[in-house]
Amino acid sequence: MPSDVLHDELAGQYGEQPAWAGLRSDGMVIEMLIAPGGGTWSLLLIRPDGIGCLIGAGELWLRPAVAPPGEAL
Repeated sequence: MPSDVLHDELAGQYGEQPAWAGLRSDGMVIEMLIAPGGGTWSLLLIRPDGIGCLIGAGELWLRPAVAPPGEAL
């Protein structure tokens, strides 16, 4: 479905917001959405045309992808 619709659904149902994204060499984007407090998470694959697909989801996000300055993961 269009990635904006997917974002709206995940924000509405779980409160998830984008936490990080990475661009693949084929132009697709991998994006991680996380709920406040680490409740749930979703992993999306977004094509260059804006169509997104949920490729993974779960509960209990354990740690940030990047440590705050001066802290180790």
